[in-house]
Amino acid sequence: MNNPKYQFFCENCSFKRFSNGRDIDDLVEVKSSKIFVKSPYIDPETKKVIVPDFITTKKKFKCPQCGMIIKARAIKNTEKEKDV
Repeated sequence: MNNPKYQFFCENCSFKRFSNGRDIDDLVEVKSSKIFVKSPYIDPETKKVIVPDFITTKKKFKCPQCGMIIKARAIKNTEKEKDV
Protein backbone atom coordinates (compact mmCIF):
# COMPACT_ATOMS: atom_id res chain seq x y z
CA MET A 1 0.00 0.00 0.00
CA ASN A 2 1.58 3.24 -1.14
CA ASN A 3 1.00 6.57 0.52
CA PRO A 4 -1.85 5.98 2.99
CA LYS A 5 -4.26 8.91 2.97
CA TYR A 6 -6.88 7.79 5.48
CA GLN A 7 -6.89 6.21 8.92
CA PHE A 8 -9.73 4.12 10.30
CA PHE A 9 -9.69 3.88 14.10
CA CYS A 10 -12.22 2.28 16.43
CA GLU A 11 -12.27 3.80 19.91
CA ASN A 12 -14.10 0.79 21.32
CA CYS A 13 -11.70 -2.04 20.40
CA SER A 14 -8.62 -0.05 19.20
CA PHE A 15 -8.85 -1.41 15.64
CA LYS A 16 -6.54 0.65 13.41
CA ARG A 17 -6.13 0.56 9.66
CA PHE A 18 -4.43 2.81 7.11
CA SER A 19 -5.84 3.07 3.61
CA ASN A 20 -5.35 4.92 0.36
CA GLY A 21 -9.11 4.95 -0.29
CA ARG A 22 -9.20 2.12 -2.82
CA ASP A 23 -8.85 -0.92 -0.57
CA ILE A 24 -12.04 -0.55 1.49
CA ASP A 25 -14.05 -3.22 -0.30
CA ASP A 26 -14.08 -5.50 2.75
CA LEU A 27 -15.56 -2.81 5.05
CA VAL A 28 -19.35 -2.59 5.39
CA GLU A 29 -20.67 0.92 4.71
CA VAL A 30 -23.43 2.22 6.98
CA LYS A 31 -26.01 4.26 5.10
CA SER A 32 -27.12 7.54 6.64
CA SER A 33 -29.93 9.90 5.72
CA LYS A 34 -29.41 13.31 4.17
CA ILE A 35 -29.24 16.34 6.46
CA PHE A 36 -30.84 19.68 5.60
CA VAL A 37 -28.79 22.89 5.84
CA LYS A 38 -31.90 24.75 7.06
CA SER A 39 -35.47 23.67 7.59
CA PRO A 40 -37.94 24.08 4.71
CA TYR A 41 -39.79 27.39 4.67
CA ILE A 42 -42.55 29.19 2.78
CA ASP A 43 -41.52 32.00 0.47
CA PRO A 44 -43.69 35.02 1.37
CA GLU A 45 -43.88 36.28 -2.22
CA THR A 46 -44.70 33.08 -4.11
CA LYS A 47 -46.38 31.19 -1.22
CA LYS A 48 -44.46 28.04 -2.18
CA VAL A 49 -42.44 25.75 0.05
CA ILE A 50 -38.71 26.09 -0.54
CA VAL A 51 -36.59 23.08 0.35
CA PRO A 52 -32.93 23.97 1.01
CA ASP A 53 -29.92 21.92 -0.07
CA PHE A 54 -28.51 18.95 1.78
CA ILE A 55 -25.18 18.54 3.56
CA THR A 56 -22.99 15.72 2.31
CA THR A 57 -21.95 13.53 5.21
CA LYS A 58 -18.78 11.49 5.55
CA LYS A 59 -18.99 7.79 4.83
CA LYS A 60 -19.31 5.60 7.90
CA PHE A 61 -18.25 1.97 8.17
CA LYS A 62 -18.68 -0.89 10.62
CA CYS A 63 -15.61 -1.97 12.55
CA PRO A 64 -14.65 -5.47 11.38
CA GLN A 65 -13.80 -6.55 14.93
CA CYS A 66 -16.58 -5.17 17.17
CA GLY A 67 -19.23 -3.71 14.83
CA MET A 68 -19.14 -0.12 16.13
CA ILE A 69 -19.23 2.73 13.59
CA ILE A 70 -15.89 4.15 12.43
CA LYS A 71 -15.09 7.09 10.14
CA ALA A 72 -12.16 7.76 7.88
CA ARG A 73 -9.82 10.49 9.07
CA ALA A 74 -7.54 12.23 6.59
CA ILE A 75 -3.80 11.93 7.24
CA LYS A 76 -1.74 15.05 6.70
CA ASN A 77 1.28 14.72 4.44
CA THR A 78 4.22 14.34 6.83
CA GLU A 79 6.92 14.09 4.21
CA LYS A 80 8.83 17.35 3.88
CA GLU A 81 10.92 18.34 0.92
CA LYS A 82 14.60 18.19 1.78
CA ASP A 83 17.20 20.38 0.16
CA VAL A 84 20.13 18.29 -1.03
